Amino acid sequence: MSTLCADQLQSDFSTPHRLEGSRDTPENPHSFCANELQQALAEESSVSSIASFRLTSSEPLGATASVALLEGSTIRIHLTTNGYSVILADHQRPQEQVFETIGQILSSVSSMYEQRRQEVLIEALERVCSN
Repeated sequence: MSTLCADQLQSDFSTPHRLEGSRDTPENPHSFCANELQQALAEESSVSSIASFRLTSSEPLGATASVALLEGSTIRIHLTTNGYSVILADHQRPQEQVFETIGQILSSVSSMYEQRRQEVLIEALERVCSN
């Protein structure tokens, strides 16, 4: 999976997790960031490293999602061609710090995220060792 929208805008217009009603085509690449954000958060949700998420907006050059962290707080994550950033609750614009991956940004805002990632890794290693 690509971590930045720009990496794939020209070459990959087929993402398995789509927003309802969105179409990725060479004529309409604008939903790529929304699909990329949706897919990244769906992967995190599938291993219970976040509580939940909901895509809240999609613009021509980016997408935003509301993400419920394991600690119980909710943040907004914005993905553009520059990368992932957090939008603070009392602001409309993303913070200046940009992260390359969804994991990096979640690690920076949630100590329980990193703890859960370690638990998932240990569980996977235990399964491999038991076979």
